[in-house]
Amino acid sequence: MIMPIAPTPKEAFSRAVDEGERRLDQSMIELLSTGFIAGFPIISGWSRWEL
Repeated sequence: MIMPIAPTPKEAFSRAVDEGERRLDQSMIELLSTGFIAGFPIISGWSRWEL
């Protein structure tokens, strides 16, 4: 089994910046739906241990 090579700090930072830009460019409906899906288990009292 071949182990993947870890990215350099510069590559990791570049990927993080790209992902951040992608997330900041989301439409309002994408932001709202992501927030709802992520927040629903929290406000309803679910945890991953109870599922």
